[in-house]
Amino acid sequence: MTTNGTTCLAGNASSHGAFCEEGITNLHVHGLHVSPKGKSDGLEYDSDDSFIQIYAGASNEYRIEIPDNHMPGTYWYHSHKHLPSSLQVGGGSLGMLIVEDPPNYLPQEYSAMTEVPLIITHFDTKMKNKVSALAARAATLPWVGVAPASFWWAESCNATEANPPAPPGVNHCNAITTSTDGETVTVNGQVNPTLTLKAGHWYRLRMLAVTTLRNLRLLLSGAATCEWELLAKDGIYLNEVPRTLTHVWLAAGNRADVAMRCTCATYPCP
Repeated sequence: MTTNGTTCLAGNASSHGAFCEEGITNLHVHGLHVSPKGKSDGLEYDSDDSFIQIYAGASNEYRIEIPDNHMPGTYWYHSHKHLPSSLQVGGGSLGMLIVEDPPNYLPQEYSAMTEVPLIITHFDTKMKNKVSALAARAATLPWVGVAPASFWWAESCNATEANPPAPPGVNHCNAITTSTDGETVTVNGQVNPTLTLKAGHWYRLRMLAVTTLRNLRLLLSGAATCEWELLAKDGIYLNEVPRTLTHVWLAAGNRADVAMRCTCATYPCP
């Protein structure tokens, strides 16, 4: 990995004074009560240790052992290397984790709900540009990894079938010259996706909010009549369920398990 002619590799003295952090990453399981011990403690695998440093081109093997008495719920994983994590997580380096309910853990009316994972990601290109500028680098990186502020994984800066041309104003290879000031919200990687629901059927929406400097307020709209009931927040079931909702507030990293049922006077319902 090179930037401005400087080789940014572990132990390379020539990288002194350069910001080489964007090419370093690791793995954190957010919300899980698990051990942080790993190879440095004499074990065969690493676990939830946010101080691990994985350099560009390297790999690492993790083993996360979840206790038998762990609370079931909605959790997530993401990179957690301090400094570049804002660019990496803000660029999509994350995923949802679900600790399933044990058999007969919930009443049948809840366990029978159809589950729908919803990873709600807020991309703020202008803010990512500022982070890249503060990192004092041009970000011309023809390497496999996260291109800061452009949010695409690519092997090179050239457009190919696997790496299509960027939208107007976006430069895959240079965050500083990315001119767009737009903000985009995706759900499971899609903009304005459509989910077809069966009328009168209860669904369990497992929501995860991935934002950097924004809170999300989710509302129901349209011709359908829908019910929202809160079951759990941040992987913890409420003491009493359900709790009726009119909207859902989610800050960065928050999760909410919401039961939803909708009906329409006529179909299809807009």
